[in-house]
Amino acid sequence: MSLLGLVCPPLFETIAELEDYHPRIALKWQLGRIFALFLGNLYTFLFALFDEVNEKLETEKSIKNATDWAFEQYYTNYSSHYNTTDVPPPNVHPADVIRGPCWEDAVGIGFVKLIVSDMQVTYVTILIGDFARAFIVRFLNYCWCWDLEAGFPSYGEFDISGNVLGLIFNQGMIWMGAFYAPGLVGLNVLRLLSSMYYQCWAVMCCNVPHERVFKASRSNNFYMGLLLLVLFLSLLPVVYTIMTVSPSFDCGPFSGQGKMYDVIMETIEQDLPPFLANIFTYATNPGLILPAVLLMVLAIYYLNAVSKGYQNANLDLKKKMKMARDEEKNRRNNKDSTNEVMKDLEDLLPNKSQIPPPVQEEPHPDVIVDKGAKSPKIKPGAAARGVNLQKDVSLAAPNPRAPVTRAPGPRRGPPGNARSPQPGPGRGRGRGGHPSR
Repeated sequence: MSLLGLVCPPLFETIAELEDYHPRIALKWQLGRIFALFLGNLYTFLFALFDEVNEKLETEKSIKNATDWAFEQYYTNYSSHYNTTDVPPPNVHPADVIRGPCWEDAVGIGFVKLIVSDMQVTYVTILIGDFARAFIVRFLNYCWCWDLEAGFPSYGEFDISGNVLGLIFNQGMIWMGAFYAPGLVGLNVLRLLSSMYYQCWAVMCCNVPHERVFKASRSNNFYMGLLLLVLFLSLLPVVYTIMTVSPSFDCGPFSGQGKMYDVIMETIEQDLPPFLANIFTYATNPGLILPAVLLMVLAIYYLNAVSKGYQNANLDLKKKMKMARDEEKNRRNNKDSTNEVMKDLEDLLPNKSQIPPPVQEEPHPDVIVDKGAKSPKIKPGAAARGVNLQKDVSLAAPNPRAPVTRAPGPRRGPPGNARSPQPGPGRGRGRGGHPSR
């Protein structure tokens, strides 16, 4: 079993690389394969133990029959020889009495061996698979044909999911074997303490972080579900042995009982007060157990429906938050584009810093400025002295500068005199002779 747990996980990783799934889907398939492997190993071990238990029960039955036959022959021979019915017990030393194989001890020893072998394989795997690998990569990389750190074999990754799954199944073995070997709990505590420090050293010295990191919340729920499933699967064999398998007749706390649960009924009837015995009797009545089971089923259905409603509400809230985020993003993008357009328009306008400041006009000496009045007053007689060209006369706009596309023609007359003769040779500017009379 331990060797299968050592060899099969690397084979499953190779299969996952060939499948080329999404990392999260590949991780789930990897965990499912390892889970099936561990569960198959555990139940194969249990089936082998049950075969051994059946053989031991047959041996105990034959020993018990032989012992009963020997006692019957002793009492018959003694009473017939001495002609009395007061027969003393046989003078036999307890060490000479033939005892049964005690299948409970065999099952407990099997679980202890399983835990110890699993511990040894775990330590050897870390020592060879991680430490030796890291040692080779670290000290042989400079003289090797290729880069050992970037290529094969590289440093080993710390497989969080595989280690957590191993702890879950180790806890399942403890739950299953503690009924037959109570000291298994203390052994497991020592194993976990030593494994914690040993794996901590391996992580700090030999491993690198995993490439793919997933959310802890989803992983936590997933592993808690696996732990609950392993608890259920671990309690099934224990409950089966308590309810169906007969205990050993000459060893163990249940010796002399037909079934193990008869001890509970005997304790209720003989050691507890009568009213408590009546309460337990009514509680174990099938007419009360069936409605309780139906009530629990209805409660589970109701809680499942409520959980689905909360999930749908969370999905709706996530959609609304996404829509609000998209609207805010669009508004921000529109604002940024508008700001860019305004900046482009400002770049087209002339720079205000290069425009000279306006010159303040000095008031005319004939103009009297009254601070309380809205408009300046002009001295009488000053209006005829002159005209303020800057205020009273609007100058014509300058001619626009346009590109010259043709040669200049002859000058034309003034406007309004289009029919007057144009200046020709001998005319204009006092040149030429006088016109004929």
